[in-house]
Amino acid sequence: MLLLVDPDRPFAAAVRRRLAATPGAPEIRTCPLDPAAIKSAARGCRTLVLGGMPGRWSEVPPIVDAAVEASEEHGCAIVHAITVDGLKVIYGVPLPARAPVGEAIDQIGPEGRTQNLMQDQLEQHADLTGRRVLLLRAGDLFGPGVREGFGADAAAAARAREPVPWYGALDLPHAFTDVDTLAEVALGVLALDGRPVFEIVNVPSHIVTAAEWAASWSGAGGGPRDPRRVPHWLVRGRALFDPGWRARAALLWGWEGSVLLDERATRALGFEPRPLAQVVADTLAAGA
Repeated sequence: MLLLVDPDRPFAAAVRRRLAATPGAPEIRTCPLDPAAIKSAARGCRTLVLGGMPGRWSEVPPIVDAAVEASEEHGCAIVHAITVDGLKVIYGVPLPARAPVGEAIDQIGPEGRTQNLMQDQLEQHADLTGRRVLLLRAGDLFGPGVREGFGADAAAAARAREPVPWYGALDLPHAFTDVDTLAEVALGVLALDGRPVFEIVNVPSHIVTAAEWAASWSGAGGGPRDPRRVPHWLVRGRALFDPGWRARAALLWGWEGSVLLDERATRALGFEPRPLAQVVADTLAAGA
């Protein structure tokens, strides 16, 4: 999915017919994989936002190609949210925005490999054309409208008044990023003058333990206060038969330690995460 931002329409979603558009966004019925269609839809736009989740990771490069071609033709900026997948992690040390990629490429999953290739392509595009590219690095995303990932698992459990799942050691903190905070940082940084043409920004996140995470959902949804520890062998076993669990299994390495981002530069610009209790309440109020 691509979101197109211009002065006459705050944003519009370019979607395939089998996909739902972002709530509140006028739909442009075209295929984000078609460069010609995207270039036509992007005429007059200021920003292209790469959004949504691909059905397959092989779909990501063509979408990035289409965005780059539209940016070259119309001068649009490009914004995209990325994660810590594919980075060389030094446990216990917060990762800078330009953290080095993993050294053993064969040990990085498809998400990390695709993300690293995409980052290189977008950086080259910015350097060669002078078009603005902003990458927002975040923890696991959660919040209203998020239907995939570990944050969505917590919301689903809270709605069912079941124990909130936790995929790591109960005493190790984990980073979750509210999607509304991510959007606020994107808009705020784009509005600043004098920023680099290519920029990676670490978005402020909620760093919580299992007990804190479960308590926040229990307080809003009325479910059990104790988290449910999900063993990795169970995730990998279910991944043999279920694509959704395969996606979880590919990201389990991020629960083997606390993978944290250095957010000091972003917070110095005045950005802070929304209160956790408010994000949880808004998520549950938004429904499934």
